[in-house]
Amino acid sequence: GDWSSDVCSSDLNHEANLPGLAAGVWFGTGRPALIHLQNSGLLNLGDGIVSFAQPGIFAIPLAALVTYRGASASDDSEPHQAIGARTDGLVDLIFGPAARIRGDRLGLEPLLPALDQVLGHALAGGLAVLKLSPHAFRPSPVGTVIPARAPDGNPEALLEALKQRQRRGWQTQIGRAHV
Repeated sequence: GDWSSDVCSSDLNHEANLPGLAAGVWFGTGRPALIHLQNSGLLNLGDGIVSFAQPGIFAIPLAALVTYRGASASDDSEPHQAIGARTDGLVDLIFGPAARIRGDRLGLEPLLPALDQVLGHALAGGLAVLKLSPHAFRPSPVGTVIPARAPDGNPEALLEALKQRQRRGWQTQIGRAHV
C-alpha cells in the first residue's frame, strides 16, 4: 500500500494476522489501526487480541469493523445463523470489558456517529469495535446511501466515509482478512 495516503489498505489471508498488522502500525507510526473482518473470523482473531493487544499486556489500540453473517433470518445458511447468534457474546469476550463496542445485529444504531465514536476511542488509546449489520447500510437523513457491498465485495463507500474523516487527524491502516 501507499503509506503516504490517508488510508492504506492491506489484504490479509487470515484473521489471525490482523492483530500483528495492528501492532505493526501502532509500533511503526504511533497511530491505531482499523481492521475489518467478518464475524465468522472472530475466533481466529481472538487469541491475538486477548493475549497481545489487551490493556495490561501490550495495550495495542485499534478499531475493528466486524461485519455480520447471519444478521437476520433472510440469511438462511445454518453456519451463518450459528455465528450470527454468537457474535455479540464473542465480541464482548474477545475485546474485553474496557473496549468501546457499538453497532448491533439489526443495524438500528446510526452508522456514521457510531463509527466516529469507535475511531475516537481507538485514537484515545483503547480497543473499539463497530459491529456492522447489512441492515446498517440504509439511507442517511440527507438521502445518501452507503451500499453494503461494492461489486468486488469491499465496503468502498465506507472507506470513502473514512477518508472524509481523515481530515480530523485519523491515520488509518485497514487490514481486511479474506478467507
